[in-house]
Amino acid sequence: MNQNTKSHSLLYNIYNGIMMGFFLGTGGFASNADSSRYPSLRKRLLNFSLEIGVPLDLPEDSEKYKNEAGNILESFLGELNRNRIDLSVFVIFGISFMEYCIHKCFNHEELIQLNKKTLNMIMHDAHLTKINIDEYANNIEIKRDGISMNSLHSVSLSLVNEIISQLPEEEKTAFVVMPFSEPYDSNYVSFYRPLMSKFGYETIRAWGDISQENYYPMSLLQNESADQ
Repeated sequence: MNQNTKSHSLLYNIYNGIMMGFFLGTGGFASNADSSRYPSLRKRLLNFSLEIGVPLDLPEDSEKYKNEAGNILESFLGELNRNRIDLSVFVIFGISFMEYCIHKCFNHEELIQLNKKTLNMIMHDAHLTKINIDEYANNIEIKRDGISMNSLHSVSLSLVNEIISQLPEEEKTAFVVMPFSEPYDSNYVSFYRPLMSKFGYETIRAWGDISQENYYPMSLLQNESADQ
């Protein structure tokens, strides 16, 4: 088993798992809707896959990811299930929610029901209060050229907020907000995370936005569940 497969807190697993699922579920859609968004998605996903020690093979070309997304996700989720089952269930939740929203916007009824069944099953198994996901999906803005990515992400953040608000406060969890560029990436791995661990804190790094590093709403999500 990989050395990074240590047990993490429920907040760590839910927040990171769902956010990773959002980014994975949006990757193929972003590559189709606006390829300029794909590099930021890819960078954040690769950063976190290194953090948890589970390899994720993402092509640099957005078109290639769109065409191979199914195989890439199947391979990654298989590795995640073998190494981090406590995290994988929430990654699947995030992917399923993104797919549910997209299918709902385009009235793909059979796929809507399949994703909804998966979401309800995970919420039940994770002992989360059942959430009305339709209330979120119905707030997604549909433009002439397709779904608004900003609207999709805003709705997703609101969902994460509701889920996290159900969790007990974690006094030894620190929420870290910093850009995803050098020297910050290296400093987080070599300095900030080890330093916080030395003092008994588990660190959760903000995922930012789908298309830009917008941390303000992410900070608000953590106010009640983690030390700032």
